[in-house]
Amino acid sequence: MLGKENFRTLTIIANSRKYSNGTFEEIGHLVREIVSLAETCCTDGADPSCYDAGSTALSAKSCGADSPFPAHPGTAECCGHQGLERKLCLAALRHPPQPLPRYLQPSDRELCQAFQQDPREFADR
Repeated sequence: MLGKENFRTLTIIANSRKYSNGTFEEIGHLVREIVSLAETCCTDGADPSCYDAGSTALSAKSCGADSPFPAHPGTAECCGHQGLERKLCLAALRHPPQPLPRYLQPSDRELCQAFQQDPREFADR
């Protein structure tokens, strides 16, 4: 069994690659929604329409003016569709790969402060 934390980590990786121009915070919002949907709908006794209803709500949130998810130039076109067509269109969006920026090594002090503030986010980054 994959488990919640491994699923969460794989979801971060997949969406970071898919939305390479997105900020960590935008990716984080999307990951939390996806993990929550999986937790709700992948349980024994979950309503058979759970995933469809949840993914429809997620696509509606993606199309909202105040969407916390990564922006993409194709989002507006996808949001002109309804139902499954909208969900498939949004799922197909990808940012073109970006060259990796040069890594600037934080100081030991900065690393320790970041870890103390939020160990989980520190590990994710």
